[in-house]
Amino acid sequence: MSDAVLARAVALVPQQASPPRLASLASRAETETRAAGDTLPTYDAQGGPDGHGAVHFDRDKQQFLNGGARSFDFTTHDGLTMVVLARLTGLAADGGYESIMYWLNANEQMSLMRNANTGEVMFNLGTSNNCVFSNDAITQTAWLAITVTFDYVYGWATVVVNTNTRDKSCNTRFDKHFNPDNTYVGKSPFNAPYLQGDVAGLFVVDAQLSVEEAEAILARMRAGLDTLGTCTACPAGKNMVGGECTWADCPEDEFRWNDQCNRCPVTKTSPIGSTSPLQCVCRPGYTSPPPCMLCPDDAECIACPPGTYKNATGAAACTPCAAGAYSAVSGRSSVCDPCTANSNSPASGTRDQCPCNAGAEPSDDGATCALCSAGSYKIPTGADPCTACTAGGHIATAGATANVCQCNAGWTGAQGAVCTECVAGTYKEGSGAASCVPCASGKFSPLVAAPLATTCVSCEAGKTTQGFAGRAAQSHCVECAAGTYTQLPEGNEECTSCPTDSASPQPGAISSAACAPCSVTQVAAANSSACTTCELGKFKSMELATCVSCLPKHFCAGGAPVPCDANSQTSPLERTDAASGGDCLCNTGYALRPFADYHTGAAVPSNACHPCPHGHYNSIVGVEECKACLAGRYVFANASTSISGCAECGANTFSAAGAGECTPCVDNSQGPRASGDARDCVCNAGFTGLPGGSCASCDIGKYKIEEG
Repeated sequence: MSDAVLARAVALVPQQASPPRLASLASRAETETRAAGDTLPTYDAQGGPDGHGAVHFDRDKQQFLNGGARSFDFTTHDGLTMVVLARLTGLAADGGYESIMYWLNANEQMSLMRNANTGEVMFNLGTSNNCVFSNDAITQTAWLAITVTFDYVYGWATVVVNTNTRDKSCNTRFDKHFNPDNTYVGKSPFNAPYLQGDVAGLFVVDAQLSVEEAEAILARMRAGLDTLGTCTACPAGKNMVGGECTWADCPEDEFRWNDQCNRCPVTKTSPIGSTSPLQCVCRPGYTSPPPCMLCPDDAECIACPPGTYKNATGAAACTPCAAGAYSAVSGRSSVCDPCTANSNSPASGTRDQCPCNAGAEPSDDGATCALCSAGSYKIPTGADPCTACTAGGHIATAGATANVCQCNAGWTGAQGAVCTECVAGTYKEGSGAASCVPCASGKFSPLVAAPLATTCVSCEAGKTTQGFAGRAAQSHCVECAAGTYTQLPEGNEECTSCPTDSASPQPGAISSAACAPCSVTQVAAANSSACTTCELGKFKSMELATCVSCLPKHFCAGGAPVPCDANSQTSPLERTDAASGGDCLCNTGYALRPFADYHTGAAVPSNACHPCPHGHYNSIVGVEECKACLAGRYVFANASTSISGCAECGANTFSAAGAGECTPCVDNSQGPRASGDARDCVCNAGFTGLPGGSCASCDIGKYKIEEG
C-alpha cells in the first residue's frame, strides 16, 4: 500500500490513545467529537482474537465512537475498501439493524450493520438501502474478518465475511465526493440498536485495495499493530511475521541452503520450512537402501516392493500387507488395498489379487469374487468355480462353503448325497432328507418327482386301490365287485361290503343303496351279490336274518315254514327238517286221498288229511287211503282208527265191504249174523224166493216148513 493511500485512511487506533478513537495519520491527536453524557467504549489489552488489544462496546451503556467529519474522493480514486475485525456477542432484541459503523451526512450514508432477524451482515452506501448482504448468518461470539470493496466506476460492491463472499451491483452511486459529518462506530443516528461486542480493528480508505493488501491489514489487526503505521516491504523471499521480516518457508520437498530453496531427491521429501538437506528423508512408499560403504548422502530411496507399503516418511522399513489386504504395485504409500468382497489373503505380504474365499468364485473378468449362487457351493479357497448341486438338489442361500445340498420337493436323499426322484405313486413335500411318501390308499399319481400331496389323484366313485397305497396309474383303480360299493364320492381306500341280508348284483356300485334287502324267504351273507332261498327243511328267521331248522309239526319249502295239517304229524314228532307236505304224515283214522279219489290213481294231495269215511278205518300213520271194513261188517263213524271198529252186522242184515251200515234182509226173509251178501238172506218158512231176492208167501194150498 502506498504512503499516499495510507495517508487518506481512517482507522481505529485502540493501542494509541486512551480512550480509543478513530483517527488518520494527520489527525492522531484529535479528540473525540461527542455530546455531553455519551459513554465511550473501553479498551481491553488482551481482548483481541490472538490476545492483543480490542475495543469493547456495551449496548446497555450505549457506548460508541464518533470520528467526526471526514472526506472521501471516489471520483479520483474510483472506489472504497473497508476492513473490519470484530466479534458480535449480543443479537439485537428488537429485531432491528445492529450498527457496526454508520457514517453519514445530510444526503448520503455508508454503513455496515447486522440484520437482527436473519443474522446477515449488510453493507449500505449512497442513497440506496441494503446494497449487499452476506450469504449466511454470522456465528455469534466468533471473530469475523469482514472486507468490503466498492468499485465506483461500475457501482459494484463485494462483501467477504471470513471465507463467505457475496457481491452485487448497487442501484445508486455516491457523489464524486463523500463527506460524512459523523463517523460513528457502534451506533446509528436512528433508533437502531447499539453494538454489543468487540472491535480489534477498523480501516477505511477511498481506494480499491488488493486481496493481499487487505489480508496484510487484517494480520496487523490480529497482531495488535497500528494499521496506520508506515511499512517497508520485506526483501524478496522474506515475509512479515510478528512485525519482522523473516525468510519465507521453503515449500514441502525443498530445503533452504545458501539463502535459496533447493529440491530434495525425487524419492525423498522434507517438511515445509526445512533448512538442511539432512531433513530430506524417504517419502511414503520408499525406504532407505541397504547399508553400503560408498552410498552418497543424496542416494535415492528405494520403492517398497509389491506386497508391502510405507505410509510415513523416514528410513523405516516397508510394512508387509496385513492378512486380508494386498498390493500389486511398487512404492505404495498408503495401506494395502483390502481384499475385495468374498476374498481374503490368509498370509501377509500378498502381491497378487486375493484368492476367492470358500463359497465364492472368480467373476467372469476375474477381477472380483462373487458368492456361489443358490444351488451351488465351493469348499476350498482359490480360483476354482462353484460346484452345482446334483439334479434334484438345492441350497437356498448364496455363498455355501460346504456340500449342504438338500433334496428338493419331489426328490429324496441325504444332505450332500445324490438325490433320487420320487417314483410314480409317491411324493415329497418340502426340501430335505425325508423319504418319499406313498399316495394314500384310494389315490394314484403317474407323476415322477411329485412335489405335493395334491398330485395324488383320487379314484372315481365305484373304484378303489383295494387297500394298496402308492399306486402309480389310473388302471390301479379297480371296480368294486358285485356285493360291494364305495361310500365316498372319490378316493375310497377299499370297497365296502353289502351288509348281511342284502345283496348287490351290480359291480362298481357307488352307494349303499345298491345293496337291496333280501325277501322274507331269502338270506345273504355280507359281501353277497344275490340273495338265496333257504334250503328245504329250513326257513328264514327275521330276527337272525339266517336260515334256521324248520319248526316241529311244520315243513319248510321255499324258505318259509308251513304248518302240517291239523290231522297229521311228523316222524319223529319233533322233527325239524321236514321239507315238503309229504313229510306231514296223516294220523290214524285219516288218509291223504279224499274218498272220491280212492282207487282212481289220482295224484296224492300234499299236506291234506281226510278222515276215513263210513265203512273204513286206518290204523297206520301216513297212508294214502283208508281200508274198507270186511263184508258183513260196518262202521258208521268217520275217522275210524282200527279194524276193531268194524262191527258185525246183526242177524237178518248184511253189508258189503266198506259199508257204513248193515242192510236189512228183505221182508219175510232172514239171514245169519255177519252176512256179507244179500244172498245170505233166505225166505222164511211159508215164503219162497231166490236168496237175496223178494220172498212171496206160499200160494194157497201150499206150505213150506223150512227157511230158504
